[in-house]
Amino acid sequence: MPFCGLGLVAAPFVVKLQRVQKLTFVQAITTFDWIGAVLFTGGVTVFLIGLSFGGQLFSWYAYQTLLPLVLGAVATVVALVYEARYAQRPVLRLSIFHNYSCACLLIAQLLQGFMVSFSFEITIARV
Repeated sequence: MPFCGLGLVAAPFVVKLQRVQKLTFVQAITTFDWIGAVLFTGGVTVFLIGLSFGGQLFSWYAYQTLLPLVLGAVATVVALVYEARYAQRPVLRLSIFHNYSCACLLIAQLLQGFMVSFSFEITIARV
């Protein structure tokens, strides 16, 4: 806990942020990447629905599970390609993966999510 408090106090002095262009509400709405946001959010949501169906409501090999998994994965890949090539102001900037520290942090978060989910499944199975 003391390290969190130290980080909270030190962060404004240590972290250097770039100034961002101020936009009006109308400019922000019109320049927002709606296509990328809908594709990415929809793809991840459909994929997670397929994950929640698998082994609970339907078998892992049932079309009710596989169809959302495949459609969600395809929509997410399409969203990433759209964000990388066509978006003027992308919602998900893929340049964050160019930084080694940031990429390692994101991979660590992904692994932590898997571990928490897996430990939750083990706990539920034993009860």
